[in-house]
Amino acid sequence: MSTDRPKPDQASASPASPGADPGAKAEVRALMDAGVRELDGGNLPGAVEAFEKAMRLDPTDPWPFYNLGVAKARGGDLPGALSNLYAAIWLKGDFARAFNELGIVKLRMKDFAGALQEFTRAAEADPKAAGALKDEGGESQAQSDQALAIRAYDIAIGLAADSELLLGRGDARRLAGDRAGAIEDYGRALELNPREARALIARGNELVEAGRHAEARSDFERAIEIDPLLPDAYNGRGVCRCAQEDYIGAVEDHDRAQQLDPELTSAFFNRAKARTLLADYQGAIADYDQALRLRPRYPEAYLMRGKAWSMLQDLDQAVADYSAAVTLKPDYADAYRNRSIAKRRMGDVEGAREDDQECRRLAAGG
Repeated sequence: MSTDRPKPDQASASPASPGADPGAKAEVRALMDAGVRELDGGNLPGAVEAFEKAMRLDPTDPWPFYNLGVAKARGGDLPGALSNLYAAIWLKGDFARAFNELGIVKLRMKDFAGALQEFTRAAEADPKAAGALKDEGGESQAQSDQALAIRAYDIAIGLAADSELLLGRGDARRLAGDRAGAIEDYGRALELNPREARALIARGNELVEAGRHAEARSDFERAIEIDPLLPDAYNGRGVCRCAQEDYIGAVEDHDRAQQLDPELTSAFFNRAKARTLLADYQGAIADYDQALRLRPRYPEAYLMRGKAWSMLQDLDQAVADYSAAVTLKPDYADAYRNRSIAKRRMGDVEGAREDDQECRRLAAGG
């Protein structure tokens, strides 16, 4: 792409503009402040109006052009944002923030080569400019656009890798289903910052999902050594202990996680699983109750509580929980399977047969 920049709109850059008038400059500042307030308050039309007035009053000031570009980008007018940002850079050739914003706009337009060019210019003007890419990656993650988040992090890491950026890209890869890539990024983050407990916990969780419990436990224990007040680290280590058949140790770790964070739903859920394996079915049910209090729409908790009720021979309660699970998750084959077993034990042969058929249909991909 050409490095030439279009000049600001000629009508805005009228020779009659009072840009050099100190009174006009004070009015420009007031309009800019008002525009920022409107933008922060979500009033995009009001922000655009204020920035356009400021731009007309002083067409030699790059900031109204820049803020107008930001406002238009936020409102989805990406071509308009490009035009205003180019104008800001025409007026201020080393305007790192404008280069950054241009890069973000081009990233959203899927112009990845152009985005890289703008981010490189931003970094040349200000070595700290990669921070905007981290923000863009995080925003894209929040909007569930993992592919765009990964692209943003790719570019930022290429410019100046740090543990925060690698941690962010690892999270984006995890959410996109790329477990191996996530584990790799968390590992690279730890190479740069060995005391990054968040990366240890994140990698530990992915290793658990991959069935690599010994490695995961090591990560969680390192995180606990760094910060003994991290509930997720104890919760993760408890899962590993349970997988390694240390059920009492698992309960102890989930106890500690729950003490540190009484609202940590997964700590109750995981402790319930360990208690079930210790044949403490009443204790398991109490934990599933707490998990469902915190997260009422939790089909897995209903399923597991139903299994605990079944072990206590309370088949009515078991069937009620399995039914709640399939209501929340109609394709939950395991819930149909367990309800079928419970109904058969209750003598409901026809109901058991129907659930068994549905389970088989779902298991076959029907």
